[in-house]
Amino acid sequence: MIDEGTLAQLNAHHAELIEPKIKEHRGRIARTTGDGLLVLFVGAVESLRCAVEIQRAMTERDAQIPADRRIEFRMGVNVGDIVEARASMAMELMSRPGWKHWLKLAVSACLAACKKTAG
Repeated sequence: MIDEGTLAQLNAHHAELIEPKIKEHRGRIARTTGDGLLVLFVGAVESLRCAVEIQRAMTERDAQIPADRRIEFRMGVNVGDIVEARASMAMELMSRPGWKHWLKLAVSACLAACKKTAG
């Protein structure tokens, strides 16, 4: 159960940071699942830029908040059709708060897919 303070904090992050960044990077929210989002972008580069900018901004926003009160977002990037549910679920399970390692994996996967398509 989420408390009112956490819900207010989450809503502020969405309204002030997440939704504007999604729009800035030409994305759109396709589905919400309580505290989760499925966001579609025109390309992988825009999705990665959006994810990086959100995570950097969250680091700044959380600087003055005690560690036990911070909200940490997990993000995964999938290149391909959204009907590939198994890949999306695997990415969600693999992602953890602390985005640097996961982002490196996502970028590597994206680059591999781009090389395969171009080659």
